[in-house]
Amino acid sequence: MLLASSLALAPTGAARWDAALFVPTIISFALVGAFLASRRSNPIAWLFLSIGIGGAIGQAAEKYAASGAADTAVAGEARARDEEGHRRLFEDFLREFEAEGLA
Repeated sequence: MLLASSLALAPTGAARWDAALFVPTIISFALVGAFLASRRSNPIAWLFLSIGIGGAIGQAAEKYAASGAADTAVAGEARARDEEGHRRLFEDFLREFEAEGLA
């Protein structure tokens, strides 16, 4: 379900192809892990299974963030405040640098 949502949320273009190529890898890790874990208790099986589940969660989260959820008005305002703060910090640094006669 997470992997299907990552394909659905992926924007068109290269990001969709990235998701389409990464999803079979995630599925294969999860399937191999599940198969080995069902046969015998094997730490490598749990490692494969956790890589598959972690990859699915990561892929879905990445595509959700890229789908425009992070590009809201609130995020835009925060980004503008952050840029303004960095500009002021840099200007203060330059003034201090010039006051010491190093410029």
